[in-house]
Amino acid sequence: MRGFKTEILDTETKQVLKIDKEGRPPKAQMIIIFSATGFGKTSCEERIKQSFKAKGYTIIELDVKEEMEACFAQFEPEESYHLKRLRDQHEDKETLQALAEVNPKAQMMLENATYPVKIYHPFTFSIPHEKIPEQIFYTIPLKSLHDSEIQFLIGEAKENQSFKLLSKAIRELKDDESLAHLLHKVMDMTERQTRIIGGEEIRLPDSDRYSIRGTTTGTIQTADDVGSIMDIFIRHGFLSSMNDELNLDWVKILKDNKHLHLFSQRYLDGEKEKYFNRLWIINQIRRHQKFVKRPILLIVSELGVLCPKKPVGYVKVFSAYFQRTVRTVRTQKISIMSDAQTISVIDENAFKLFTEGFFGNAGLENLDAYAQAYKIPRETLEDMKELESGEYVWNRKPYAGIIKMNMPLHMHKEEGVEFDSVMARLAPERMINYSELIKKRKEIEKEIKAHFKELAEKEIARLEDAEKKRRIEREKLSNVKTAVAEMQSKVITTKKAEIERRNNIVKDLYDSGITSSRKISAELEKYGYKLGHVQVSTILKEFKMATEQKKEDTPAKQE
Repeated sequence: MRGFKTEILDTETKQVLKIDKEGRPPKAQMIIIFSATGFGKTSCEERIKQSFKAKGYTIIELDVKEEMEACFAQFEPEESYHLKRLRDQHEDKETLQALAEVNPKAQMMLENATYPVKIYHPFTFSIPHEKIPEQIFYTIPLKSLHDSEIQFLIGEAKENQSFKLLSKAIRELKDDESLAHLLHKVMDMTERQTRIIGGEEIRLPDSDRYSIRGTTTGTIQTADDVGSIMDIFIRHGFLSSMNDELNLDWVKILKDNKHLHLFSQRYLDGEKEKYFNRLWIINQIRRHQKFVKRPILLIVSELGVLCPKKPVGYVKVFSAYFQRTVRTVRTQKISIMSDAQTISVIDENAFKLFTEGFFGNAGLENLDAYAQAYKIPRETLEDMKELESGEYVWNRKPYAGIIKMNMPLHMHKEEGVEFDSVMARLAPERMINYSELIKKRKEIEKEIKAHFKELAEKEIARLEDAEKKRRIEREKLSNVKTAVAEMQSKVITTKKAEIERRNNIVKDLYDSGITSSRKISAELEKYGYKLGHVQVSTILKEFKMATEQKKEDTPAKQE
């Protein structure tokens, strides 16, 4: 590999950072920088970063602080103090140009003094409408999400019902299906409450969620809770299909060691989506590194923010996974560098994973914690009490004294200076207005919502039509039942009249002097009735009983 065997961090003490050895695979290094604000933490990081850049590493940085510090590496330094420090280091441009003709290393330093930066940002509808620095807005394919990202979304590092529901829905997505399809799949897999409309239970569409229908009750295991989890992504629009034109080519990124690759989230307005993007980026680096022979340096600043002492919810899931990543990437040619203002705010298990420590002025109250965590000897601790800005103690062995960290060869972010203004002044042609991109993505979103709204309206129309047909059928059935009932009533009435006529004939025959049941039965045949003598006897008996009862009910006349 072309480059320096070692890179000088401090010209005066000649201390160097051993990154790799010629002819051997690079060894992953876990580096952490501790220093209070204003004491040169960023400069220290930039100098170390420049050492890795000279060795041919692909450098990927997550801009946790959202200050775009890494982007200043594109430009040459301008501040007088910076230029003076470079002259004191014998690394100013004039000195290096003079040496370059006879010293290849000086020529190499000139070539790596500044380097281009590619800025990546998840697409969001919150992109400013004015001109901003040129960057690559990307989408995240839903099918690229694995267990860790799904557990992060539900806020629990375990496989509960919500995890299984979301995982299954993602696995069933087709390459051209996006977030809207995912939500509908989740809905279809979940038992939901319904309302009665037109005699049938249906689920009403929610237009804000691509017209998915219905509401749910219960815990996070329900589809409504999954929908709530995904609301932030509906608002931003960076979760997409596998075929989306804004998806990143990770193999191409990891092979590109010419640029520094900075991933920003500064236009996102919620912390959860920022952490989600960081987790996804780390996962993509791990999953695609096997396709790239080039070693990688991943820079993730603010370890205290990413792995705090008492994390909760999705931060806890992120912290656990990030620590697991640091433990496992050593064999993947992936080095990691992080920083923090103090050790006291970081999860103990997290900072112990970083074996290479640079300790600046981070407060006397934490010296014992540093000494215990990194086994710093007493004489080193004494030096740590007197550190000035830009001075560091390195836990390398043997200890070689305080490092006055060299300034980077490129521009350094100064306090109060915004990158956007520097970019507008030094490279105005790379200031871009992304209004057309926002408009295009809004049109795509509008089409998706309109599509699912149309489907929902068609289903409601189908249900209403089916209900109308059922109502007509019910009316027909009701009419038939009414006609049958009327017919039955007529039959019953006719039959009752016929029985009453027959019984009256039996009575009249009996009153005429025919007292024998058999004779009455025979006489009835003349009237068209066939009735046995037993039935005749029964009729006569009922008649006699009715007559006697009538007499009893009639009061006797008083004389």
